[in-house]
Amino acid sequence: IYFVLEITMDGVILHYANSILYKEESKLTRKLGFYTYKKALCLPPVAYEKMSSGEIINRITSDADTLSFAFGRLLNMISSLVASIIVIVHVFINSWIIGLEIVGIVSILFLILKKYNPLLKDIHKERRKEQDKFTSLTTESIRGIREIKTLGIKNNLISDMTSIIKDIYNKSSKEIDIQKSFNIKTRLLKSILECSVFATCVILLYYKMISLTFFMTYYVYRFTWLIENINDLTQTYQKVSVSISRVNDILENRLYKDEEFGNKKLVNVKGVIEFKDVNFNYPDEGNILNNFSLK
Repeated sequence: IYFVLEITMDGVILHYANSILYKEESKLTRKLGFYTYKKALCLPPVAYEKMSSGEIINRITSDADTLSFAFGRLLNMISSLVASIIVIVHVFINSWIIGLEIVGIVSILFLILKKYNPLLKDIHKERRKEQDKFTSLTTESIRGIREIKTLGIKNNLISDMTSIIKDIYNKSSKEIDIQKSFNIKTRLLKSILECSVFATCVILLYYKMISLTFFMTYYVYRFTWLIENINDLTQTYQKVSVSISRVNDILENRLYKDEEFGNKKLVNVKGVIEFKDVNFNYPDEGNILNNFSLK
């Protein structure tokens, strides 16, 4: 029966489910990218002075792709959560001692998560900013290649790119170190959980407080998948939360409002243009025009 169910689930149902999921992820990527692009065209010129072209491009492309990737992870998280609740309830029904043991160790994991989550999120955000600089310089270099060759500033740009790549490497290395430290602690917890549950099951089985079936089922099942899922989802969540924030900055006008235009209609246009006492300045700079008048 188990063999038939395994073949049916993995070979048939899971295959079609993944096929549908990948199509939905692809559709979501395209929609997010399109709406972010459409919204970016409505931003005022000041937005493009404050944000680099690479930052806007990455928000439209890379961040949108990250969010669609999280769509499948979200479904996995929901199914894992439901499975975890069912498993924990069944464990408590059969042995409250083992149930408390699992809950206690998982609680320690959440304390570790509380410490590492902000670190992972901050370093990922910093790395994304450096990646924006990389994309921006690459885009501007390719678009302005004629000017670059004319001005003879190729070596300057290469020097700038070298510095950016070095910064990306440093941020990535720091992110890897944090993840490594986090993974070591979670793997240690996983081993502790596996060994402690095994030892407790042996003792309870010896005193006939649990059945052999329960012991075999849950030791083979090894509750450690719960820690693995939490570990994986935590790291994914930090990346996704950064991408959500970056995309929403544009979609929800968090940084800049859309361009606004007047609603006056001109009638009997005489072809005369006049400026009266006009003041003008670029953002964060002093006035370029003061009381400028021209007819």
